[in-house]
Amino acid sequence: MKLSCACGIFIGFILAVALGGAAFYYFYLKDKPEVKARGVQQVEDKWNQAKETGDRVIETIK
Repeated sequence: MKLSCACGIFIGFILAVALGGAAFYYFYLKDKPEVKARGVQQVEDKWNQAKETGDRVIETIK
């Protein structure tokens, strides 16, 4: 019984975060493409940083 209650709370939390993100997108980002583009650029920058770090680690190991 304890496990099912904890699982329900966890799933509820995940659903609340997902619905909050969807509402944020719908009400804020949908009408502001410059904000969305800036966010995408930040994600791309972080990805490139992570990729470069991974490449350096692989080269160091070789």
